[in-house]
Amino acid sequence: MTAAEDRPRHLLLPDPERSRAVLVGSGAGLDRPAEVTEPTRRLAVEALTGAGSGTGAFHPENVTLLLDPERPEDVLAAVREAADAASDVLLFQFAGRSFLRGDRLFLGVRGTDPERPEDTGVGAAEIAGIMGAGRAARVVVALECSWPDAAASAWTEAAPRASVLAGPSSFEYTEDPFTGTLVHALLKGVQQGPQVLDLVALGNAMEAAYAETRYCVENEYIGAPSGVLLRGGADVALGVNPAFGAAKDVGALPPHPDVVDEWWRVD
Repeated sequence: MTAAEDRPRHLLLPDPERSRAVLVGSGAGLDRPAEVTEPTRRLAVEALTGAGSGTGAFHPENVTLLLDPERPEDVLAAVREAADAASDVLLFQFAGRSFLRGDRLFLGVRGTDPERPEDTGVGAAEIAGIMGAGRAARVVVALECSWPDAAASAWTEAAPRASVLAGPSSFEYTEDPFTGTLVHALLKGVQQGPQVLDLVALGNAMEAAYAETRYCVENEYIGAPSGVLLRGGADVALGVNPAFGAAKDVGALPPHPDVVDEWWRVD
């Protein structure tokens, strides 16, 4: 029997030698900055590199984690370096404040002036341009921001082949923050989901979690997440599904009590 480490790697997973990821958690201007920085840290050191799950989609040395970066150039430089090195998957993730000026989206860092984000923020179009000009075969973007549609448009224009998973900001809601829910799905798995967690399966699982939250919230004045925006995503996976092969009979228990059910969703 072939040892686990010698088994062929699923083709949807990133090639760990040829893939790079840049993750940014920016708590600047937030009342509870840890609500974006801690999930981003967990995404980098547990969910994507396998420290907590053993999936190891990315090599730790190929993942750049920026928590509360000071300047836009700190983010842009990290993306440039990753884009120069990646030939398979290039992933960019951001969680934090965002600002819209016309149809242009800017991501906030510690030095961003809310009155002048176009001069002090990180332009989403600039990041998309860097990623689109790189050699990566698969470009992936995961964004927790206030304007997911504007974010998706920026990447669609500059990097048409990019897969985009975007959703509402965690600090605007009381339950199921975007990045935290993504981490949960990667670490606990998706019941009745595929062997590896592509962005479609992850998006479905996150929608299911949001639907459950909306169902459970009885007070109309308590916020609940609205949904997840997904563009593409069927050609890239971010991890092995820990719940793959779970019993699917009615009444059967999942392999883990916290497992997410991809098919429990409201259309």
